[in-house]
Amino acid sequence: MLGDPVEVAGFSDTPGEGIVTLATCGLADLGRKHGFARADGYAQEFLLVIEGKYLTEDLPDFFFSVLIAYAEDHRLLQWDEAVRLRMNVPGSTDMSWLHPWPAVYFSDSFQSVSTAKGETATCLMIPMREDEALAASKLDVDELCEKLDQLQPEVWALDRPRLDLGS
Repeated sequence: MLGDPVEVAGFSDTPGEGIVTLATCGLADLGRKHGFARADGYAQEFLLVIEGKYLTEDLPDFFFSVLIAYAEDHRLLQWDEAVRLRMNVPGSTDMSWLHPWPAVYFSDSFQSVSTAKGETATCLMIPMREDEALAASKLDVDELCEKLDQLQPEVWALDRPRLDLGS
């Protein structure tokens, strides 16, 4: 299925110095073509933002394996749905979940783009520990964003302190 053009691009020092962003391009069109976009064309692209010191050869391969699993699952991610991984995020000792967040965490303009094909939402995939992911899944998007505003975590740091999102 990923024979369709889906690319992963990497950006250094984005959104800040020492931070690396991996971004998909073409994932939304893949979803539209293969029936896992909404009827109105709504589809998703992914971002993974990691502190540069964790960038290894394994990270792009890991991110691409997440994309393949997403495409094979053949459905959109929900904002309250953490994705359990088969392995830890490379560079992490205990983060084996990714939680999609609206990319408004960085900027409102990053959240979505509307085209003739439909809206494309950008999902910021945040590495999490199991207890964090399960607690985050119990919150709606507004509650989650409010908690993040209070905690102000460095979401790109794989050695960050545990997020207290309630239980």
